[in-house]
Amino acid sequence: TEWLALATNDGWSKYHSLQAQYRRRLSRGFEALVSYAWSHSIDNSSTDSGLYWAGSGLTPAQDRAASDFDVRHALTAGFTFEPGARTVLSRGWALDGMLSGRTGFPINVLNAEQYEGIAFENVFRPNLAGGQPNWIDDASAPGGRRINSAAFQAAPAMTQGDLGRNALRGFGMYQLDLAVRREFFAGEKRNLQLRVEAFNTLNRASFADPVRFLDSPLFGQSSSMLSYMLGTGSPGSGLAPMFQGGGSRALQIALRFRF
Repeated sequence: TEWLALATNDGWSKYHSLQAQYRRRLSRGFEALVSYAWSHSIDNSSTDSGLYWAGSGLTPAQDRAASDFDVRHALTAGFTFEPGARTVLSRGWALDGMLSGRTGFPINVLNAEQYEGIAFENVFRPNLAGGQPNWIDDASAPGGRRINSAAFQAAPAMTQGDLGRNALRGFGMYQLDLAVRREFFAGEKRNLQLRVEAFNTLNRASFADPVRFLDSPLFGQSSSMLSYMLGTGSPGSGLAPMFQGGGSRALQIALRFRF
């Protein structure tokens, strides 16, 4: 078998968004900032560079769809409450919070992870079977549901199925982080602060996107928590899963002395 690799620049992308923000300035010890964004990113490839199957009549236009990183709705809300010196017990205390939420990323279902030993970005997608839901409820699956394998049929060899790129959506995510801090003394020249932070305070489980390869025995089910999807904590990724969005509850205590 002989392969021919041709480097081209056929990438195309477009982005639209609507952003809104509410800001409450400090009043009676409370301030808040809420940001919301509706957005839609469309392209025919979301990678800086990749290998694409160019035979069988496939064209870049057939891959036009929502970007891999497209998030339709995103909300971030932060607040701070400082009771001040209302009583002796409340003096120096403060509460900070951050609520983050978003809808799911697109999922690009493929027949297999590799074709002829090579991982192509665009092939081959299966056909969509009629009369079957894409998702089904399953109490035993992470997140309580999984992609329905019966909704897809592998297309004939070297043939692109009629399922579009990034046709499905993965799990959304929301998380509440809280921090309690206390300043023991404050001045212009020095300051001592104790801070206790709880990431994912409610310990809500958030799962990574399901396995998207039809020939995998785990197809349609999430195989990790969302925090591991974002990075492994290795030197290559630089992201420690413990403190990434979607991880289990994590506590951190910090003592800071400023002088």
